[in-house]
Amino acid sequence: MPPTFLWHTQSDGSVPVENSLLFSMALRAAGVPFELHVFPEGRHGLSLADRETDKEGEDGYVVPCCQIWPELAWRWMNPVDFKRQS
Repeated sequence: MPPTFLWHTQSDGSVPVENSLLFSMALRAAGVPFELHVFPEGRHGLSLADRETDKEGEDGYVVPCCQIWPELAWRWMNPVDFKRQS
């Protein structure tokens, strides 16, 4: 299993957040590097959670607290680059 970046929302009505918690526990037990972020709100399938990727066009998939996940993933995948910029 490759290193894994996970993010989930507590209010996802399609996939329980416990699935990501259990998956991260299995990764840890197997010694696989991972990072997990659980955001307080947001439905399933948010993509970037912004207006550009809003499937319904009515802000149903726009969740500001989740919009940081691409930056978090970038930092996790590129720790040396991030440390140079800090």
